[in-house]
Amino acid sequence: MDRKKFLELGGKFTLGSLLAPTLISASCRKEDFFEGVNFNGKILIIGAGAAGLYAGFILKSKGVDFEILEASSTIGGRVGKMENFVDFPLDLGAQWLHGKRNVIGDLIQTTKTKISEDNSERVFWYENQLKAKLPKDVGQIFEEEEEDILPDISFKDYSLQQGFGKEYEFIVENLAGDHGASASLLSVGENNNEGQNSSSGE
Repeated sequence: MDRKKFLELGGKFTLGSLLAPTLISASCRKEDFFEGVNFNGKILIIGAGAAGLYAGFILKSKGVDFEILEASSTIGGRVGKMENFVDFPLDLGAQWLHGKRNVIGDLIQTTKTKISEDNSERVFWYENQLKAKLPKDVGQIFEEEEEDILPDISFKDYSLQQGFGKEYEFIVENLAGDHGASASLLSVGENNNEGQNSSSGE
């Protein structure tokens, strides 16, 4: 890299650093972003998940040039579909809209997106078929009583330790996914501690 390219990149980085406090201190409503800021550069967004797409939506509404980089072959992050599991697409993630003032809820209203409430009964994919009930409740092993201390091992290892075989692998993976990580990377002990110490509204 020559000196000119280094200075050019350094200048862009510095500009981004100067803009960051303005963006962070603004609320998440697109009306408030870039309020009073005269910016004519280009912004790079890393990741085409819900946050990255919404950032692009905000920037587009303000006429700011941007580009989104995504490492995977799909966009939407957890808002995705599984096409090869059954003969119809299954939604993956973004199942819940929390709170009265929700960014996704706002987008649904402004774009007049049709939504429907899922009132279906809970079912599980177990031993290659859908079942309404499981022989053992895998969920309760990850939610111990307050006085119990769970070990600092992964959801996957802990479920195997507790006697849940391969037939529970998909269920354990989805339980961990609800907490934001894969079953082999999420600590059952730390997850339990976080649950015990959390307060409503976080």
